[in-house]
Amino acid sequence: MDMISVLIVDDHDLLRSGLKTLIEMEADITIAGEAGSACEAMSILRSGRVDITIMDLELPDKNGLELLKDIKNETIETAVLVLSMHPENRWAKRLIQNGACGYLTKVNAAEKIVAAIRAIEHEGHYITPEVSAVLFEEVAGTQKPVVHARLSDREYEVFILISKGKTIRDISEQLSLSVNTVNTYRRRIYEKTGFKNSEQIIKYAVEQKLV
Repeated sequence: MDMISVLIVDDHDLLRSGLKTLIEMEADITIAGEAGSACEAMSILRSGRVDITIMDLELPDKNGLELLKDIKNETIETAVLVLSMHPENRWAKRLIQNGACGYLTKVNAAEKIVAAIRAIEHEGHYITPEVSAVLFEEVAGTQKPVVHARLSDREYEVFILISKGKTIRDISEQLSLSVNTVNTYRRRIYEKTGFKNSEQIIKYAVEQKLV
């Protein structure tokens, strides 16, 4: 029997432990490693074979979108299943466009994680009915327009950090960008969304349940 090797990436020890316990009960799935940050995850991924990487959307050093891009840029062969506290209509489409093979909310993770792993291993993806609805609405053109959809991936990353109350310097350090570059992204965000200040972004993000 070919074993499915899985890496769990989450900065919460309790969640990693819970997922590990569930996964280790399966005869055909093995834990390749655990990581509490994007940096740790990349180190493990570079060192050996990992069939599926299960990762939290929000990590201490990078978010899931950045980690997805790092994996893609280094051509590391691992399928990525993203876990998040956010509902599917907030992040799923953007993450799938950047290479994620599946998206699962943490609310349903315990009951669906094993099925998701097997689906990704055998079919190449795992799509919940909720994610299917998001993608269908996009294709059918019935999705209600939201201003944050106008943003590029990098602009969206900056947008989310602003909505969390991060300063320009905080964002600069977290994304490894110059302060001037972050200010440029912020200006573009204002132009594309019509918001005038950080307070308006925070209010909108809370209303849209983006944070």
